[in-house]
Amino acid sequence: MREILFKGKDIDTDKWIYGFYGEGDEFWDNGGVEHMYREGVTKLYYIVDKNSKSHLVYPETVGQYTGLAYENDNKIFEGDIVKYFGRKGYILYMNGVWFISFNEGGYRQLSDLYRSLKIIGNIHDNKELLGG
Repeated sequence: MREILFKGKDIDTDKWIYGFYGEGDEFWDNGGVEHMYREGVTKLYYIVDKNSKSHLVYPETVGQYTGLAYENDNKIFEGDIVKYFGRKGYILYMNGVWFISFNEGGYRQLSDLYRSLKIIGNIHDNKELLGG
């Protein structure tokens, strides 16, 4: 059975959290007269870690585990920046398949290359690794 796992950056600590992903709505009331003031809804994004603690995360940082790992069981996640024989790219999910999108152009299916690549960062913390 495939392991379902996500990672996202905690909005309080700015650290990566790994676990189950969820979304929710927080409803708020401004305390005013309802016909004069609007109530609102805030969308919440969170990851529940292995200790069942819920962490609010930045939604743009959430990435899913691809189900693949390379040397020493290093898990490969959506948004990871990888190096493959001198070529750099990042991991993305497209049309039901995990790919590496290479800097110089083109895509390769991750399942064909994952044993020979190395994770060197991610698109949220290390954009400079992709150049441009």
